[in-house]
Amino acid sequence: MEFKHRYWVFYFAAKYMQQDESFRNYILTDKNYINYPEIIEFYTGIDGKKDDAIKVLLKDTKELVSTVDQKIGIPEDFNPFKGIVWDLSKDKIHEIRKEISEKVQKSKLPNKIKDQHADNFYDSEVPYDQSITNFLTDYSVISLIQSIKAASRALRNSTYIEPENKLEMLQTILGGWEQVSRVLFWLSPTLAQRGRATYDGLNVILDDSFKGSPEEKLKHIYIANPNNVVTHFKDNISSKKIGPVFFKNLKENTSEMQKHFVSLLLIKEQPDGWFKEVTNHMNLLHRTSFYLGDIYNTIRNEIDKGYNSDNSIHQLRNLLSVVCAKQDVAPKISKSNKGNDTKESVIDEKNKLKVDKIIASRKKDHLYEFLKKKDRSKRTK
Repeated sequence: MEFKHRYWVFYFAAKYMQQDESFRNYILTDKNYINYPEIIEFYTGIDGKKDDAIKVLLKDTKELVSTVDQKIGIPEDFNPFKGIVWDLSKDKIHEIRKEISEKVQKSKLPNKIKDQHADNFYDSEVPYDQSITNFLTDYSVISLIQSIKAASRALRNSTYIEPENKLEMLQTILGGWEQVSRVLFWLSPTLAQRGRATYDGLNVILDDSFKGSPEEKLKHIYIANPNNVVTHFKDNISSKKIGPVFFKNLKENTSEMQKHFVSLLLIKEQPDGWFKEVTNHMNLLHRTSFYLGDIYNTIRNEIDKGYNSDNSIHQLRNLLSVVCAKQDVAPKISKSNKGNDTKESVIDEKNKLKVDKIIASRKKDHLYEFLKKKDRSKRTK
């Protein structure tokens, strides 16, 4: 009953916002909506043409992304996935960890977080949890997460606002996702050590498949980062009708990570027209890129564990044929260019395969052998 009563309160608060300008200004000023994204959801849902909330949320979310970035003090273009390959070796994991640790040590992050990166999984107890909670609050991370949720719900409900406003809002939301992704990298030693990072507004828990030493868990944490972010936020923005703005963003966005977020969300949520757009995006990816490997794993997980219709499973299997074709017929990395090729052409027109090559990989026996090979490779690691 409490759940139902809370939503009635939010609904009538949203209705009152429409009728009373002073109350509306109060909710939309000084981020007073932060703890009640449901009010924004109802307010924008009542009238999908109004863009006053969108404008406020756009401004506030941009400011919070910038605030978190400035407080942490690590360049916003930092992307540990840039140029890394599908199957990460121990040396590559060590390289990523070293790069992250160096960034953290030079940042404005709290000493407790720096210690976790410097002391090789230094063990700490409850006070560390409190220090992380303080960090997430003091560095405006919690406010950013709540603002992203409110902005996402507003975008989903604002069906009739101008297309350019939708695109700008989505770009800002994805920028917030990327900032949260970086925060998860800074917290990665905690996850590797404890198997969890649970704080107000941010909840990441490793499942039973994350086994082994802290170093082995760290590898899984790095790889799972994009999926963790998408899973955390997707239900606030997902809609069968919101596809077009995502499709446009997937084509025009200049951030590799944000493009990857969009591709994962489309695979998980499957709005109208998703299959064609994801296929085209996958065809631009380098055959050895992390992004293609992560998409492959996401598709396999959706086929094995997702709630999908027979038609959706058929489409997901057809997406696997893109990966299969990439592995079989895409140009290999030359020895002279090894280590640079992927970094320079992770998402590029020159990675595209002809359609007939992809269709040929849809043959059942061909795809079956490819999947068996991947499964054998996974078991031997």
